[in-house]
Amino acid sequence: MRRISLLKGKKQFSIAMAAIMAVTGFQVVPPQQAKADTAKGTVVASFDFEGEDTQGWGPRGDESAAITADVSHTGKQAVKITDRTESWNGITCNCTDLLEDGESYTIEAYVMYDDNKVGYQQSMMLSVQTTIDGKDSYNNLTTANVYCGSWVKVEGNFTYVAGTDLVNFYIEGGTHDFYIDDVTITRNPAAEIEENIPSLKDVFAPYNCKVGTAVVMNEFNSSEKKIIKKHFNSLTIGNEMKPDSVLDYDATVAYMEETGDQTTPQITLSKAAPILKYCEANGIEIRGHVLAWHSQTPKWFFTENYSQDSNAKFVSKEVMLERLENYIKAVFATVKKQFPDLKIYTWDVVNEACSDNGGYRAAGTEANKEGSLWMQVIGEDFIEAAFTYARKYAPEGTNLAYNDYNEYMGSKTNMIYKVASNLADKGLIDVIGMQMHLDMDFPSVDMFESAARKFASVPGVKLEITEFDITTWDSTKSGFEKQGQKVKAFFDCAKSLMAEGIEFNSITFWGVRDCDSWRAQRCPLLFDDNYLAKPAFYGVVGDTVITSKEPVVPSKTPAVSKEPVVPSKTPAVSKEPVVPSKTPAVSKEPVVPSKAPVVSKEPVQGAPSVTVNTTAGSTINQTYKIVPNGGAVDTSKLVIRFYYTKDDSKAQAFWCDNAGIQTPSAPYYVPFTTNVKGTFGDGYVDISFDKAATFTNGDLTLQVRITQQDWSNFTNLECGDVEVYYDGVRVQ
Repeated sequence: MRRISLLKGKKQFSIAMAAIMAVTGFQVVPPQQAKADTAKGTVVASFDFEGEDTQGWGPRGDESAAITADVSHTGKQAVKITDRTESWNGITCNCTDLLEDGESYTIEAYVMYDDNKVGYQQSMMLSVQTTIDGKDSYNNLTTANVYCGSWVKVEGNFTYVAGTDLVNFYIEGGTHDFYIDDVTITRNPAAEIEENIPSLKDVFAPYNCKVGTAVVMNEFNSSEKKIIKKHFNSLTIGNEMKPDSVLDYDATVAYMEETGDQTTPQITLSKAAPILKYCEANGIEIRGHVLAWHSQTPKWFFTENYSQDSNAKFVSKEVMLERLENYIKAVFATVKKQFPDLKIYTWDVVNEACSDNGGYRAAGTEANKEGSLWMQVIGEDFIEAAFTYARKYAPEGTNLAYNDYNEYMGSKTNMIYKVASNLADKGLIDVIGMQMHLDMDFPSVDMFESAARKFASVPGVKLEITEFDITTWDSTKSGFEKQGQKVKAFFDCAKSLMAEGIEFNSITFWGVRDCDSWRAQRCPLLFDDNYLAKPAFYGVVGDTVITSKEPVVPSKTPAVSKEPVVPSKTPAVSKEPVVPSKTPAVSKEPVVPSKAPVVSKEPVQGAPSVTVNTTAGSTINQTYKIVPNGGAVDTSKLVIRFYYTKDDSKAQAFWCDNAGIQTPSAPYYVPFTTNVKGTFGDGYVDISFDKAATFTNGDLTLQVRITQQDWSNFTNLECGDVEVYYDGVRVQ
């Protein structure tokens, strides 16, 4: 259960630190020395393990950690960790007293193993255990590939928030022996925000519309607080109020064993508490997210005796309805008791219960998958039940919301309208939440407007934009300007609707800066990595979309410290970066067109026009747009071949992050992500489609990636031509 920590309290830690500082290897950098390195931050602690002990670092369980002179990264010594039986067995240190409220820190350590019997590569993780109000949480800060016999730097970022009682950093992964050396903890310099730009909350004040953003604990630094104070009067906690964070397994089982009652789950707000306390003290209102959701809800919540066994039986519908009511009751009661002056103006009562094809989400038997355990155990009745309980226990004036993604797709729009209308007839709903996770090519502004008008026609229902972001693969200055123009078009439309009388109660952006986004590689937010406003920001404001700032383009994939979310749809919704939910194609057999690949000199019936935008670095990112060229395109006849070269011979992986056929009339959008296949040949990849779909207008847009199968960077990568084959004939 990962409950063993090296030191249990600050008093013990302080005593230990006093002893450690007597050892030459541990250094707290004096202020005058630190000032010489302000660009990189201030080193608050370094551990070189050159003394007689491990300087406060020790085992997490029954494993051993001891000084060794066998190997070292620098100097003559390191620490060796042995006798590991679980992947979480590693080495840890309580660093609570080194950290200050709202400050962001970079933790780096050098790790090595030399046992070739466990393979040439192991994934090692830098993680953190935090304790708030007696409740422990465990989060991975970063993962690194460590190669046998080589020292590798493992580096991650962590933000300390007041009210966190314990912070233990630790290294974990695998069960092999490993070494650690040269650990450094650096306080990062705070980024200054732009004070001389319009405030987003002021822009929308005339419309009586709140403006918010989403945060998680590890982003809640001093710069983030400043930008929240300037621009936002609403906050959504991205992960720490979801069911898997709120439901307290140990307390729930203890209560059941004490009382015999297995219908009263216990909850905790400990993970969200520091953010909730900040909002309460500063008068910032909260969007509660989320009570009932198929994802990030533990399976044990649905099983008999809260069993965690993989084959545990589910409880009856009647028992689950009791659990649902008592859970919702406990959430509202606990918020009121612990944070009496906090206002949560809207709660997402049910999230993503509709499917893209216009029905309810299918039932499932596993947590965090495409299927829903709510549908499995209760059925569609859970939606009305959840709203009934929320209306019963929520403070007076609290808005109750149904929230969903792809809400602008015709068949799904109609289904959400049906669900909301049924709830409105019974006085159970106040808000329809439109998530609006967008891409540059989809959806159109007209689709958004059409959906918004339909939802607004439900009697007594307001709208909220709940999770806005818009991705682009083009991180050049011109690419960001195009992104800003696209954002402006959507918000010009939203302002026009509000001026017309359609009520948008709030607008929430799903994060502040690009590098903290769950879709970080595609730069989806209003501010760059240094908290500087992008053209997308000015698009929201409505000014001409021009900025003198050069965009910040991350040199590497940013570390994401949010709790993992298992994607289950297109597009996915969570705080984590896009992780495709299917196994990548790694075949090396090429797709062979059924006819000789000779460029046709005569028009080929149905042959489309294909354009592509490619950006290449550590991976290859491409957006293809396939448009009919005077005929009907049959996807089963289409093959796109992309040529590229690289120095090494490692296997590659093909990922399709998003694909769909968009048409100006019904069905408007056909999801195609799972039907795109990549097959590797000698120096090229063939992109094909395993589903026959015919369209005569609109387009088929693909967003794909090519990576090394082991996630290492490409070496000396060169991108070449794109060829298009239709019905076996090369047409482009």
